[in-house]
Amino acid sequence: MKRLYFIVNPRSGQGQIKRRLGDVLDIFIKAGYEVTVHITQAPRDAVTRAACAAQDGYDLIVCSGGDGTLNEVVSGVMNSGRDVPIGYLPAGSTNDFSRSLQIPLDTSQAALLAVRGTPHRFDVGMLGDRRFIYVAAFGAFTELTYQTPQDMKNSLGYLAYVMEGVRTIGSIRPHHVRIETDDTAIEGDYIVGLVTNSISVGGMPIPAIQDSHLDDGLLEVLLVKNPENVFDFTVAVSDLITGNTVNTEAVTFFKTHRLTVSCDEEISWTVDGEDGGAWRDVTIENIPRAVSIMTHRRLSNLRGDRAAELPEREN
Repeated sequence: MKRLYFIVNPRSGQGQIKRRLGDVLDIFIKAGYEVTVHITQAPRDAVTRAACAAQDGYDLIVCSGGDGTLNEVVSGVMNSGRDVPIGYLPAGSTNDFSRSLQIPLDTSQAALLAVRGTPHRFDVGMLGDRRFIYVAAFGAFTELTYQTPQDMKNSLGYLAYVMEGVRTIGSIRPHHVRIETDDTAIEGDYIVGLVTNSISVGGMPIPAIQDSHLDDGLLEVLLVKNPENVFDFTVAVSDLITGNTVNTEAVTFFKTHRLTVSCDEEISWTVDGEDGGAWRDVTIENIPRAVSIMTHRRLSNLRGDRAAELPEREN
């Protein structure tokens, strides 16, 4: 019998997995799996458990949690040196990576996809020694995207970020950084730096990265320059989130497989919404097609406009 290792973060989101655990296990068992369940006990616990499960020969590792939980499971599987497919039941507050793959937020539908979908290989990013599945970021937006209430995002769109940013603009401090790639070097004062492999960040789609492919070996880089006043800040956020203009005086955008970011002082980074450490000099690179994740059977591409096909549930 095939074996499935199920890693559950019960603290993600509003703990909805606790109410759906029986339904999820029923789906897994009816799909022909012998299931082992592990409830995470501490930060980074999922890294260790995923690595052990992969080394123990499990056929499929599924996790329920937010993007941070998925990040840990991906890291654990990669640490193991074994290529074990990963299923994902998104249960966080933003679920950016699941948006990119159109993994259903409905728990039962996501569970079906985890066991009856198709494994597809995706790129993984590296910030120094830390892996990320969809974003590494520094600056104001790293806090702005996660502090802005989701109901404001839903009702006001990018204006929610503008309103939250204006409220906190007095505390925004730019970083003077130099960024080098194989092709170019740029230097300036920036309040935001995003290195992504996704079509949304912080629960909000960003038009400039809507055409991103998640398996092309490239990372998308978005930089927002330091505004001189509230009006310039509003223009910068508008340019970033509405996609009306790219590579303006406010926003710089490019793609690369590798870059280095240098600063005279340590910059705090986030990776997939979690603490990514503080760095003065750091290399960020793409590891092409590094991990297998269960997705839809039919993939015309890996962007948000692809056609999705969900598996039928057995009675």
